[in-house]
Amino acid sequence: MSQQINLLVMKRSGSASALATLAVLGMLLVSLLTVWGVRQSALRAAQETEAASALQLQQATATLQARTQQKGLDAEIALLRPKAEAAQKFLAQMGELGSRQGYARYFSALTNASEEGVWLSSVTVDRAGKSVQVGGHALRKESVMRYAQRLNTLFIEDGVQFTSLELTPEAAGSKPGEAPRPATATAFKLY
Repeated sequence: MSQQINLLVMKRSGSASALATLAVLGMLLVSLLTVWGVRQSALRAAQETEAASALQLQQATATLQARTQQKGLDAEIALLRPKAEAAQKFLAQMGELGSRQGYARYFSALTNASEEGVWLSSVTVDRAGKSVQVGGHALRKESVMRYAQRLNTLFIEDGVQFTSLELTPEAAGSKPGEAPRPATATAFKLY
């Protein structure tokens, strides 16, 4: 009786991990595009409301000009003043809702500012693009500092500057009663 043993070792390729990485990046891209699409829809709705308010303001101004020649002008002005002030406040707030150009440039800049060992988990754009907050995780604190410098360089044209940084060490999972394991990652927030 004979027995055969296979001593040939098959090398495994890293294609499975590469595919998993591509899938995660794809899901991140899809989620960013979804957020962008929702923001674009909200922006379009706000623009339509802005146009309607501007038309109402023009009509109110025309009505006011037509009635300036009539008697009782002071009473008419007193009646129209609250409406005009409300329309002006609304138009002033429109600038905080968003940008007519959108935020595609912001997301493009974030994809170009990569740093080894740093990954993002949240991006928030507020105040018509004047405030951007980025959150994520990093393997080393130094990587976060380099990443913040890159972001400041990329966003300088948009008037956005990251001046605050929060770092929170994250300990590896340990059981109650066990000594905590050394930190393996650092959560961060840039704003």
